[in-house]
Amino acid sequence: MHPPVLARLRAEIMEVIGPTERPGFEQIKDMKYLRAVINESLRLLPPVPFDLKTSVNSTVLVDPKTGVRHYVPANITFVWSTLSMQRSEDLWGPDAIQFDPDRWLDERNQTYFLSNPFIFLPFLAGPRICLGQQRFQHVELAPDGHPEDTLPPKEWLQHVGTRKPIEKIWPRSHITMYSKIEIETINDLPSISDGVNGWLATAEKRAVLNKIGSLGQAYAYMGTGGGATAPVQKSVTITSTQSTFVITAGGIDLTVNFLSPVEPTSLVNQSLPFSYLALSAIANDGRSHAVQFYSDISCEWCSGDDSQVVNWTTTTTNGVVIHEAGVESQEPFTEFHDHSEQGQVYFATTNTSSLTYMTGFADVTTRPYFTVNGVLDNTVNSTFRALNLSWPVFSFAHDIGTVGITESSPTVYAIGRVRDPAIEYILANNITQERSLYFWSQYSSVNDALSAFILDYPNALIRAIAFDKQVQNDSEAISSDYADIVALSIRQAFGATELTISKDGSGGWNTSDVMMFMKEISSSGNVNTVDVIFPSWPVFLYTNPALGKYLLEPLLAYQATGQYPNTYAMHDLGTAYPRALGHPAGNDQAMPLEESANMLIMVLSHYQKTNDMSLLNQYAPLLAQWASYLVSVSLAPGDQASTDDFAGPLNNQTNLAIKGIIGIEAFSKISSALKLSVQSSNYSSTAASYAAQFKTLATDVTGRHLDLSILTSAIVTNTTLRANMISSVRSHSANGQNASPMSDWYDSITGIDNGFAARPVVGGHLANMVLSGSPSSSNNSKSGLSGGAKGGIAAGIIILALILIAFAIFWFVIRPRRRKNPPPSMEDIDADLVTRMNPYPAFNMDGGHQQSHTPFNPYGNANMALGDGVSPTYEHTTLVPASTTAASSSEPSLTGGRKGGTGKGGVPSPHDSAPILSPASTSRPLPVPGGAAPSMMAAAAAGPRQELDAADVAPPQSEEVLPPPYKYRPRSDLPVNP
Repeated sequence: MHPPVLARLRAEIMEVIGPTERPGFEQIKDMKYLRAVINESLRLLPPVPFDLKTSVNSTVLVDPKTGVRHYVPANITFVWSTLSMQRSEDLWGPDAIQFDPDRWLDERNQTYFLSNPFIFLPFLAGPRICLGQQRFQHVELAPDGHPEDTLPPKEWLQHVGTRKPIEKIWPRSHITMYSKIEIETINDLPSISDGVNGWLATAEKRAVLNKIGSLGQAYAYMGTGGGATAPVQKSVTITSTQSTFVITAGGIDLTVNFLSPVEPTSLVNQSLPFSYLALSAIANDGRSHAVQFYSDISCEWCSGDDSQVVNWTTTTTNGVVIHEAGVESQEPFTEFHDHSEQGQVYFATTNTSSLTYMTGFADVTTRPYFTVNGVLDNTVNSTFRALNLSWPVFSFAHDIGTVGITESSPTVYAIGRVRDPAIEYILANNITQERSLYFWSQYSSVNDALSAFILDYPNALIRAIAFDKQVQNDSEAISSDYADIVALSIRQAFGATELTISKDGSGGWNTSDVMMFMKEISSSGNVNTVDVIFPSWPVFLYTNPALGKYLLEPLLAYQATGQYPNTYAMHDLGTAYPRALGHPAGNDQAMPLEESANMLIMVLSHYQKTNDMSLLNQYAPLLAQWASYLVSVSLAPGDQASTDDFAGPLNNQTNLAIKGIIGIEAFSKISSALKLSVQSSNYSSTAASYAAQFKTLATDVTGRHLDLSILTSAIVTNTTLRANMISSVRSHSANGQNASPMSDWYDSITGIDNGFAARPVVGGHLANMVLSGSPSSSNNSKSGLSGGAKGGIAAGIIILALILIAFAIFWFVIRPRRRKNPPPSMEDIDADLVTRMNPYPAFNMDGGHQQSHTPFNPYGNANMALGDGVSPTYEHTTLVPASTTAASSSEPSLTGGRKGGTGKGGVPSPHDSAPILSPASTSRPLPVPGGAAPSMMAAAAAGPRQELDAADVAPPQSEEVLPPPYKYRPRSDLPVNP
């Protein structure tokens, strides 16, 4: 059918293999035209032309072109056609129907396929990809991995002389391959450990007939492969900056400490994109053992595209040995599958006489070499190649000598990624500016910064312990369960941020021009998304409010140039991190009221915490413009989107109306600070008038009222009730159903996350500490944790506003104004949904966006060194109706509230994965991966704090009593999710 293609293919075969040789693996890989012909054949004639899939859980599908989000309930069957998709002109261009192998070799490959690899699915993709596409060291039939109805009946054993007794499966109509995968791994350390592997080798010395013999044994304390044995995890301790694991490996107890420093008052230290790994060993049997440590990182740290060619080098500087690797062809400010394609990855350790290394050799070569020899050979493989070509790794081995009952000194490693420039920012007149991380103001090279970082480990550990202790004291003052949740939140929040500076006219660093940037991880990847900064705001109020100013500054400065054409606040600073190029056409995702109110509230709270008037003075006209907009729309918002953007614009959302009123009052206080008393009085009067009118408008058609005092733990003053609310959430968070960093969007019934992970919105968990006036909440942006608190009143308005998100999620869908949209009757509500309701809903509340991804690196272009292994839990808020409010549905919240792979959430490499092991010796389990962690941000939408007891939260006795386990019937006039 295609003689030219056949001729060209034959010519390539003859050139590469010849007329008499047999093709080998390497030769086949070199025949690019052969691969193009095979791909083009599979594209037009896929072996599976259509398929069916059933949604196990409810989710949201996002149109990548329009951004439109489609809600998909659970148990819905889809029929989709690979044949149609792979012939679509929308996906493959105008010549999609033509057989043309060159499309895989010319610019069309980049334009269509490489920019969206999921348009080519002859073998599917993701968790259901054809097993033949994967690499396995060993495959065997595992009957215990098959459902019962796929196995031969036991009576077949009696049919001697036929095939029945020897059949291992029942060859009926089953076309599914059931698989059971067993992987030797030790623990789940989802950020640093993915692509990082470690072995501990020991030699037990024994006296036998006056001779000394040795029995060597290698244990894999992290990662897999290399013929190592799995040890036993003994304990785990998680603090705000550290994750410490104690692992028993024969006669040795190994301590593995991950430290990601959080130093909010030292801009140089906070901007360093590195984390520590420290190893120490001690005998647990009273005997002496010879011990060696091995650790490597894989080249998958370098790119999200396994076909990229990687270069590497190993150098020694200032007492530190450094592996450096990066993609050969780099384009600044780019990502692939949420993974930065720019910059270099660094893996370093202290240089000692007993250190050996290997660089760039295959994983299947390097790891067994150490297992057998206990050392490496100090060689560098100079054959640079693609990631997926024998998977290069960069390894170190330390021989720490004989270990007895005294613990060895820490063996310290550092890992991280440096991009320079880090951010592309838009200035006035459409001029772009390249910004670098703050640490460049102190160090002239990455090697200098990295060596100083490693050598500073003892001091960094002391500072981290002090920080952890302060956070622990403040959080435990609320409850020990709350302290566990906070410990999981701080690294994750800071891990999505980068502190940057610019250069002055002479080329020197301008340290007075500080801007902080935040990536919306695991959803849209936007830069400085306002409704993602807003829920994360409490972590900055607690640690150093000046950081909040650095986050708001780039948003305010850009909009003050007049390049953003809309009169309201914009949604984000750029659609794809790290390009902060604004939206000169005004076509950002429109959340006019949401973001305008958010900005006013945050600007005010920063001033209240610091007495710093700079933002108020510099951007007063812009703030007044947004306040004027709020006056025009807050009482009747119309069709607008809120932070729960997957629902799209909805008419007269209650939470937007309330937030707008609070935003107006915030500007009144800003005007008062600016000594504009008349303006302040006018806006305050408007806010009060709107609040009074809203109370009337919020009355439902039955004459009953919606109580706006939806209380959560952040504003409950009855400590017993508050502790019970937090404890119930913490218990749910330890269910072990999820293997990703802390999520903020999950199914409240199943406890399974919906794809969000590693998102900074968990910074909102610190709202309790901010509102309680913890000693660490400082007025002085320079002193951070060391100063005194200004108290809960100063932060009260931010907490008050944060509950608006909780309010919206409490109603599942944003409650339309009753006079505009009468609620559905009980007959309209699906019966299955009704049976799942309970009187005390528990929902996510932090807001955000719903597009999710599963990258290898959970932090993409953001600070990937932070969040080193804290796996955690679900963000979750328990909303308790006051006594005048009827019980409401606890249907799982489908509102977004997490940027991670799918989060950016520590997805293992294709051949190195690690299971989750809960602590083995804790009587009260820590919040380990899975479950639901509470969102501690919610507060009352109206009125002062109220003292409550159990009677206050009891459902009204007038409600109909139902059989267990559903004691009360929800009100039939309240809307629920369809």
